[in-house]
Order: sequence, then C-alpha cells, then structure tokens
Amino acid sequence: MLFRKLVTCCGLLFAFLGSQNTAKADVVLTLLEVGPNVVLSGGGTLNLSAMTFVAPSVLSSLNWPALGILSSASPSASLGDAYQYVPGFIGPPNYGPGLNRDMDVATGASIGFGRPFNLLLVPVGYASGAPLSVSSTFQNATLASIGATPGTYVWTWGSGVTAGSLTLHVGPVAVPEPSAGMLILGCTGLAFLTRRIRRSH
Repeated sequence: MLFRKLVTCCGLLFAFLGSQNTAKADVVLTLLEVGPNVVLSGGGTLNLSAMTFVAPSVLSSLNWPALGILSSASPSASLGDAYQYVPGFIGPPNYGPGLNRDMDVATGASIGFGRPFNLLLVPVGYASGAPLSVSSTFQNATLASIGATPGTYVWTWGSGVTAGSLTLHVGPVAVPEPSAGMLILGCTGLAFLTRRIRRSH
C-alpha cells in the first residue's frame, strides 16, 4: 500500500515538474532530418485578434531562412487560397543563411510567415483559435543543404489576451531538465508524505 502511494506521488510530481518546463507557444513547428529528407511538422492554434487582415493571397511551399520565410502549402495553391495578415512580429530576422528552396511534398494545413515582410498567411476561412496541422518534406536534403541553422526561433505578436506566438525548432529539441529548486521541493514533499503514511500505520 505504501509503495503504491509513493509510485502515484512520484508520477504526479514528475508530471508537475514537466509542466513547469513547458513553454507556452501557439504554433510549434519543427524542421528535422528524417532519413535522407528534411521534414517540417507541427501545428497548434493561432490568435489572430491582434492582427490586421490585408487581402487574399497565395501560399507556396518554400524555405528561405536568410529572409526568415517559411511556407507550407499544396503545390496546386493559387491566388485566393490564403489570407494574409500583418501581425507585427517580434523575433529573429532569419533562421539561417539559406536561400530559396521549395518543398517537394506538402500536406496538411497551409501556413506561411515572413519575418522581414511582417506577414502571416493562413488558409482561407481560418478562424482564430482553430487547430492547424502542418507536414512538408524536402527530399534528399539536410538542414545544412537548405541553409537552416539548428536552434529554437520564436516570433511573438500582440499582448495580453491578444498575444500569440510561433516557434520554429530547427533540429532535435532538447528536453529541459527540472530545476534544482523544483527537485528539492519535490523530494521534501515526498519525504514528508512518506513520514505521514508511516505514522498512520
């Protein structure tokens, strides 16, 4: 009985510690080498309430790290397939030195952003807060060949209830370690709980 309670408490503790190290981000995308290819995947939701709608636009599948441009869309995309917004990005101007390289395969939702041009492209009819899921592939490529520098890049806009963010992980994402303070607090709590359980028996 004591062992079961300890196992349960340990599970809750580590779940809590993990949640404390998870940064909030509305859309999270990852560029990762998978076999001989580079795959863009991820998704989330976008808060458009702080953005200004500009006009219908067109999305194409391309990657231009030096200009901070990343766009995933169907190869058959045409004018009017996307809505263009001006979000007022705050964040890095690029995510590597690479020049334009089109994606070979794109599925899922259409999404695109250009940091220097301050624009965000979403599917026509997209409603703020709706889920998006992205999957695209650069065939026979590496992160180096498409000019994307490994690291984590975050762009934000708005504030308070209108705040939104887009995070791009280039390369594997490191799992954050629990802070020393949180581990000490957790161990102290487990010791206290163990003591109480022993006293009650």
